[in-house]
Amino acid sequence: MRLAVAVSGGADSIALLLHAAGTLPVADILALSVDHGTRAAAAASERVHAAGVAGRLGIAFQTIQTMPKGQGHAHWREARLDGLLGYCRDAGIRRLWLGHHADDAVETSAIRSLASGRLAGLAGIASHRTVGDVVIERPLLRYSARELRRRLMTLGFGWTEDPSNRSLAYKRSVVRRCLVATPSQRAQNLARVRRAGQWRIAHERLIAKVWPLTATPLPIGAVVLDSKALASLPATLSAKVLERAANAVAGHPTRLRHADYARALGTGPPFNLGGVVLVEHGDDWWVARNPDAIGAALPLESPLIWDRRFHLKLHKTPPPDNWTVTAVGDHRIGAMSRLGPEAALASLPAIARDGAVVAIPSLSIWRGETGPFWAANLTCRWAHSAEQPIFQLVR
Repeated sequence: MRLAVAVSGGADSIALLLHAAGTLPVADILALSVDHGTRAAAAASERVHAAGVAGRLGIAFQTIQTMPKGQGHAHWREARLDGLLGYCRDAGIRRLWLGHHADDAVETSAIRSLASGRLAGLAGIASHRTVGDVVIERPLLRYSARELRRRLMTLGFGWTEDPSNRSLAYKRSVVRRCLVATPSQRAQNLARVRRAGQWRIAHERLIAKVWPLTATPLPIGAVVLDSKALASLPATLSAKVLERAANAVAGHPTRLRHADYARALGTGPPFNLGGVVLVEHGDDWWVARNPDAIGAALPLESPLIWDRRFHLKLHKTPPPDNWTVTAVGDHRIGAMSRLGPEAALASLPAIARDGAVVAIPSLSIWRGETGPFWAANLTCRWAHSAEQPIFQLVR
């Protein structure tokens, strides 16, 4: 498959599936529906409808399971996106389409404005964004919700409605109702979003130019920062460089505030940024993974994305045993301490047998009688492009 399309059964996602069918051969498309365990009966009915539309178009359909960390739309959206991205990575699918439209972009901008968000956030929704190896695309951002529904009716395709989208218990629903009540302001609202988007595009182009001059990603899952070069930049720009480094090291957006990064740079290392830490090693500043934020050991499977940062792949089945992937932690082999600061080394993935480390693939360390097997049959790659700053203007 070349393209995955997120489909819920709603009007926006059905329109997206039709758009995909008119853009690529249907054999190259996979419709993905997410079951996150909420609204069980209604959601199941919606998936049945979505599967029926996919079948009518000749598109393969797949349901994936995911578990939200909490209740509410924000947690559900996060769980859906994590599930979709995880499936795409495992299946080798490099493009993921989401069904957001122009009205969604205006609503997002309004919500962030109410929250006193940064100017970058007022640009609404990016039409393209790269997360790890997957490119998220939103091809419907040029259309309004009304235009999409009219097209579905013209083509004879129905859709389902999630009643929670109209519930005033959720902030987005309240904002949506207010915006619908002022249709004369729609053009002006879109113009505001576009202006913010133009500023964001210019800003991120500048960050992309500054990045290679100030930051050096290392294969061991850390980023080395040139503290002198950062000090020569405007504070806002240097904080954005640190934010990009933190997102890459954590394997996902850290969701910290701009002020947190600015304070870290002003204070200097050591500084705890939640999932990552800013530490000093020799004359350099390093952004490394916070070992305390890494979860428990996982059974060794292939392929495996460990700690959302490292891609591990076995090219041959290992000898039968209790193999796990865990953090290096307190295990020290040879002169490892010369290679980097404690946090960077302790947060690397290691292969363990019954809790004893036998391999640290990122450092090409292979121990004992199984060492030759791991050296020959295991690859480990850090996906440092966790959150590339690619933002394109809402059309």
